[in-house]
Amino acid sequence: MRLIVANDVIDDVKWAHTLTDATFSIEQCELIEEYFKTFRYNGHRVGDRQWNAPVFCFDTSRWVGVVDDLFERNKDLKFLYGNQRDFFVIIELIVTSPGFKYKWHRDVSRKAITGVVYWGPEGDGTILKTATGESQVKWRHNRALWFGAHRDDLPVNDPLAPWHRFENDSSELRFSVNINFTPQQEIMEYVKSRKEQFLHFWNTNTPLWMKTGEPR
Repeated sequence: MRLIVANDVIDDVKWAHTLTDATFSIEQCELIEEYFKTFRYNGHRVGDRQWNAPVFCFDTSRWVGVVDDLFERNKDLKFLYGNQRDFFVIIELIVTSPGFKYKWHRDVSRKAITGVVYWGPEGDGTILKTATGESQVKWRHNRALWFGAHRDDLPVNDPLAPWHRFENDSSELRFSVNINFTPQQEIMEYVKSRKEQFLHFWNTNTPLWMKTGEPR
């Protein structure tokens, strides 16, 4: 299954972004589906919130070109990280309840590069702020929206600031997968904050689902 890459294709979005289809390989898709089954089979009730579960040790070579291209097109990445490439890649599984809405935001510093992968036949894609309003990524299974970090001092209305939000405007659960490239200086703090989930995955090779996030 060949990775399909399209750079800077969303109208009126001025910040560097990439869309990929067939983001995960066939083998990776099978593994992720098994992980999501642990949520479905355990009968979790999402209510009005989200659940997440980090997993790790994926082969990331499939996305090397995507990340390298973002470093070339997003000058803030070079400003923030220079030639650093020692990232810890976290695959974070997300399940979002019907009606859940998350406010406009820019990603936290531990996410140098983010890929948001849509999982399943239907759902609501990420909503991006543009100079003329907003644009929503069309949902497709195994499609990802990729973007990189920017300087914190960018003005709120700067067209290069990657403001985005998401919601689940359906009656079904929304499944997605975040691919987060975490810089070396942020790794320990993040791992400590999710210690229980990391240890559970390390010992059992199965995700530990935990509630996170309030509706916004």
